[in-house]
Amino acid sequence: MKCVHEDTELDLKPLLDELRKHPAHFSGAAHLISVVLASLFVFMGSSVFAQSAGLLDPTWSPAGVFGAGKTLTSFVGSGAGGALAVQSDGRVVVAGNCFINGRPAHCAIRYKTSGELDTSFGVAGIFRWQIGSQSSATSLAIQTDGKILLAGNCSPSDTEERFCVVRLENTGQIDSNFAINGVASIAIRNSTNRVTGIALRPDGRILLAGFCGFSIAYDFCLAQFETNGSLDLGFGSNGIVTTFAGNSSAGISLLLLPSGEALVGGRCDRRFCIAKYRQDGSLDLGYGANGLVQGDAGSLNAIALQPDGRLIAAGFCNKGGPLDGFCAFRYTARGEPDLSFGSGGRLNGNFTNGSDLANAIAVHRDGRFYLVGDCSFGLGYQMCVAAYSADGVLDSGFAGKGWAQIPVTGVFDYAVATKLLDGGKLLLAGGCFDSSMSGFCTARIFTKQTLAEQPVTALPPAWAAAFVLCAGFAGALVSRKTINRRSASEVVPLRSRRNASPHAL
Repeated sequence: MKCVHEDTELDLKPLLDELRKHPAHFSGAAHLISVVLASLFVFMGSSVFAQSAGLLDPTWSPAGVFGAGKTLTSFVGSGAGGALAVQSDGRVVVAGNCFINGRPAHCAIRYKTSGELDTSFGVAGIFRWQIGSQSSATSLAIQTDGKILLAGNCSPSDTEERFCVVRLENTGQIDSNFAINGVASIAIRNSTNRVTGIALRPDGRILLAGFCGFSIAYDFCLAQFETNGSLDLGFGSNGIVTTFAGNSSAGISLLLLPSGEALVGGRCDRRFCIAKYRQDGSLDLGYGANGLVQGDAGSLNAIALQPDGRLIAAGFCNKGGPLDGFCAFRYTARGEPDLSFGSGGRLNGNFTNGSDLANAIAVHRDGRFYLVGDCSFGLGYQMCVAAYSADGVLDSGFAGKGWAQIPVTGVFDYAVATKLLDGGKLLLAGGCFDSSMSGFCTARIFTKQTLAEQPVTALPPAWAAAFVLCAGFAGALVSRKTINRRSASEVVPLRSRRNASPHAL
């Protein structure tokens, strides 16, 4: 399609072709195109143009198998990503679980700043290692010297499970000088021991949090290691801490505060709950009720601090019948509910007719934040992002409605980790699969009207007029692609936090 205004001819075909590659992003195609194209030239003297919030960043993995802006790394035994970190040089590490000889194992993948697989890491860009009979990485941290810590659980035998952390060199090879052959571990209980979070103290000591127990009777559990991988015997009781927070409780999210104290968020008796620990591992009895805050019914998956020190706790809550929706609460530094947040202290995100689950939070330096997870789509689900003001009001300027679904395969895609990057971009990581491929996946999106990285020459006013006049016609030509929905029985879903039971972690 070409539009002509005075002596200016404008070919819109490349734009339309690009839009057809990502039809799910354009629910109101004509309106959105008109707004975007008109806004490109509001500042006529500028040498840059704007990108729309909620859309994929095409500079991330421009040659991705499912299109630009997203990656899916599939290999023999590939599983799903569960943690994300960005190194000082901008390279991205995603950790999770994969399979060796049919049994779970620690895995990590590294990407270049462009989103391409970094083949200098591990073996052809991938680290895989099975610790004992089976193991799994759920958390990730990068040391100041560039070494990589993968935390999770490992089983020396089929009857024993332990907290464990593996340290890698920056190259993706095991650091054999750490603990015993690169692995530090501890069995807190004699049955289940699951790590769900890792944090590095300023002096390099390693704090792990999660849950442990027997059958369905779980406690919040923590362990702390010295920089060499030995237990820090000055923390808690000989390096470990357990907290009974209610029947079937589980620590899910760990946050180290600037004071050196730690918050562990999770669920207790099917309710949001948060525990606060002093540096020595003892409960801060002045926080909440004797060190513990219990909130509304739901499943807490993530906690994060706003710049003013208030805490956002997010996850999912029942929105009627068997369905769940995004929900979040805010607490003061003393663990008191903040009723000025959202509506009466709570926000609800009921975006689709199915279940929508928040798994991670990213907070901007001005207090605005993003909830990241997955939202129902047809018979499956897609990565999902919702944007909020600092006080928990949905930001309608994001994607035109405050939230966006981010399809990778377009069948079963979920995000469990996120990182807000410089330049107004949000990186997501998790697991994705369709009938033909499955594995670790990422997506990178714009979170605001973001200036493009590559400047272009300022265009004459006639071109701007041509864009505005032709925008409405262009919108009418953008068609939505019909998704081929497969029966749920045709695919085997990856394990994700869509199951609220600790057994699913």
